[in-house]
Parts: sequence; structure tokens; C-alpha cells
Amino acid sequence: MITLIITIAVFLVLIAGTLFLAMMVFNHAKVPMKNMVDKPAVPIKFSIKYVALSLVMLVLTVVMVAIISPKLPRSIGYNFDASGDPTMTMRRISLIIWTLLPQFMLTLMALIVSWGVTKLSNVFRTPQEGGLQMNGLLLVMGNIIGLPQLIIAYAMANIFTYNAYQVTLPPIWIITLVVMGIAGIILTVFFINMFRKMGGVTLRDK
Repeated sequence: MITLIITIAVFLVLIAGTLFLAMMVFNHAKVPMKNMVDKPAVPIKFSIKYVALSLVMLVLTVVMVAIISPKLPRSIGYNFDASGDPTMTMRRISLIIWTLLPQFMLTLMALIVSWGVTKLSNVFRTPQEGGLQMNGLLLVMGNIIGLPQLIIAYAMANIFTYNAYQVTLPPIWIITLVVMGIAGIILTVFFINMFRKMGGVTLRDK
């Protein structure tokens, strides 16, 4: 459980850092006013694809709870040691609450962030033309919140399968490293591509 809390905290810091960096890029990617007259900003509409990963994780978690929870004992073992044996227990209803609540909260967070940035981008009329692709930015900002949801879902799946079927999944730290590595590569490629496009716009404007 401590590993899961640390993992979520790391992902939240990653999300906050990504949002901060994205907004810095957003603020510096300004096209001269004459270009805005020639190519007016196209209004951005909120899309479900901006929160697709969060919604998928939420649905999968609900399905997992619906299918496996009836097979769980009243007392659930969790917080596994190095040998894969549980060191602590909780009530079944408590486990179900702690399985669903974070998923609903993080999905709501993804919806609020994506919807809010969409509205703000239209208010400040930042143009989509000229290199900075707001759709791509929103895809990253919204779906990155689905990463801690994925880790939570995996951790809970491990608890469910152990208590229902006596099957232990691979350690959560392995999945965490894989997910963080993939996320790091995607973010690096995205921001390198964004800075390249910004550089191209700057050169053309000059």
C-alpha cells in the first residue's frame, strides 16, 4: 500500500510538472497579431478523446469490481510482502470503496482539466495555426491523468485476484517502471516535436 501511495504521488508530481511545462510552452508560443488577423484562431471544442484513458480505466475498474467482488471473502488481505503474502487486512466493502473512489476522482480531475484548458484557450484566442497544436497538448494533458489510474487498477487487480483466486500478479513496481518509462518517452517526443514546430514558426515570422 505504501508503494502504491508513493507511486500515485510520483505520478501526480509528473502530471503537475507536465501541466506547468505545457502552459509555459503555451504562453511562449505567440504568433504576431498580423498573423492572427490573416489566420484567426479556430475555436477548440472539448472531446472525449482528451480523457479517453481515464474513462477506459474507470470502466475497466467498474467491470472488475462487478465481476470479482462477489467472489471475495469478507476479510481481504493486502499490502503484500516480498514473498507475495498479505500482511494486512480490510473489509470487503472498504476495498471496493478504495478501488472505485480514486478512479472516479481522477476521471473527474481529467474532465475538469481538459474542459478548463479548452475553455481558457478559446477565451485567450491562442491560434492553433503556426506550430502549436492545441489538440495534441490537450490529448497529453488530459490522458496523462489516466496513468496513476492504470497503476491503481493494477494494484487493486492484484488484491482481487489473490483473494478470489489465490493468484498473485507481478510486483507493482515493475509495472510502475514500465508505465513511467513509456510515459517519459511519449512526453519527451511530444515536447521535442512541439519545440521544433515553435522554432519553425519563429523563423518564418522573422
